[in-house]
Amino acid sequence: MITNFSKKMKKKIVIIILVLILTILAGGFWYLKNQDQDQEVDAVENSLIVASEKIDNYEIESLDISDWETYRNENLGFEVKYPEEFSVKLDNSFVFLSKDCPLLKKEDLEIQMKCELEREIVFSTTSVGMEDFIKNYENDFNEGVPLTRIKSQKNYTLDGVPGKILEGTAAEGSGGNDYIFVTKNNMNYIVSYNQYSDINSKIVSTFKFIK
Repeated sequence: MITNFSKKMKKKIVIIILVLILTILAGGFWYLKNQDQDQEVDAVENSLIVASEKIDNYEIESLDISDWETYRNENLGFEVKYPEEFSVKLDNSFVFLSKDCPLLKKEDLEIQMKCELEREIVFSTTSVGMEDFIKNYENDFNEGVPLTRIKSQKNYTLDGVPGKILEGTAAEGSGGNDYIFVTKNNMNYIVSYNQYSDINSKIVSTFKFIK
């Protein structure tokens, strides 16, 4: 009886071990399969992002600027092209390119919002360095937390001059302006605009240093 019992116990133990091994193998197979699928999904998503960027760049590059005006400022050392719906305003070391956004009907809210986002680009020079500029931008606090902040910095080239593009946020994390910061001839240039606007990006792409 004891011998038969021992044999039965051994069989059960062997069966349990086999089940555990099969479970582990099945789990490993499932993990590897899902990992491959995740990698495939990531690859597809990356391809879509690259394709989207190429489409966006194509749309910006294909914008017709043949009838745009040219603004030139000898003192600040640059020129830039802009469409006729924009006007130019000067204030010391600041150049404002802006357009009017009239109030539209409720059903045209999307058009209204698009106009508000791209309504102004500011070109300026400053003696303040980039780090101090960021500190000044983030100097508005609420209980120790900055209401405005620079959330990212990326390399950027403005008319062949390397610099940075700083992505800013406004109060409570809402969208803020973006700032191109470059230094040429010991002068710091700042361009404030919305980088996700095709028109704004096209205007910035026409920027040229003239000294």
